Amino acid sequence: MSTTLQENSRAVMAAGSQSFDFAAKALPEWQREGARYLYVWCRHCDDEVDNAPTLEQKLANVAKLEEQTKLSWIDTPEEDLVFRAFGQVCSNYQIPKQYALDLLAGMRADAEGKRYQTLADLEVYCYQVAGTVGLMMCHVMGLSHSRALDHAVDLGIAMQLTNISRDVGEDFAQGRVFLPLDWLRESGIPENDLMNPRYREALVGLVNRLLEHARAKYASGDRGLRYLHWRSALAIRVASGVYSGIGREVSSRGPAAWDRRCYTTKFTKLKLALGAAFRSALEIPFRATRPWAAKPIDTLWRPQ
Repeated sequence: MSTTLQENSRAVMAAGSQSFDFAAKALPEWQREGARYLYVWCRHCDDEVDNAPTLEQKLANVAKLEEQTKLSWIDTPEEDLVFRAFGQVCSNYQIPKQYALDLLAGMRADAEGKRYQTLADLEVYCYQVAGTVGLMMCHVMGLSHSRALDHAVDLGIAMQLTNISRDVGEDFAQGRVFLPLDWLRESGIPENDLMNPRYREALVGLVNRLLEHARAKYASGDRGLRYLHWRSALAIRVASGVYSGIGREVSSRGPAAWDRRCYTTKFTKLKLALGAAFRSALEIPFRATRPWAAKPIDTLWRPQ
């Protein structure tokens, strides 16, 4: 892969997400660059939609991203580092095009301010904007069995549910509500006044319910690690630990959860990394008796 593309991808990931950059360091080098190339594209798409000042511009940017993404699978100008990187990683690892299109469909729904009636509806959105990334990463990391795809989607959904739980206040300030509307009605919380202090206790209960669902998805993601190379499993375990740690911080703060942004400190990340390494070490006997070998992924995962 191009040195310029590598340098750009490293800089973008380091600046854009300390959590993912930290976890990526555990990946083997040949997987790390592919992961960074995917991150660059995902980050660019996020920024293009989030930073647009109007709904019309957001939707126009999504349409442009769809066009640029499709062109990246054919040819991309030399100076376009984002889409050159994405085209290369898709080609090198045979990533199905549908996953990128599904992700952009989720971004379109986000730009339109779509709200979700049920948890099942919300999970479709979470698949689009996060589960798809897990599926693309499966191709980069290599799998020993296609069963891992279900677990990868679950882990992506868990991470997105954590984001939603953490960002309830920030999202509401921007006119966005991602919490299931039927849950809000059951809890007696008006969707257009959910940050009113009078509903705070009910909101805490609802978000804890959502985080409990996320924990089940994290557990599923953890069960899929046996299909990965041990270093890939270590990296994903670290990333999963960092995100689930954010969810625990949201829960522990209770009514103050949205007074300031929840995050994991460097010290916490180090503890999580050590814990992940210890858990990975416990798997050595299992991995010694079942040597890992990547197999081609010929399955296109689709939502049920």
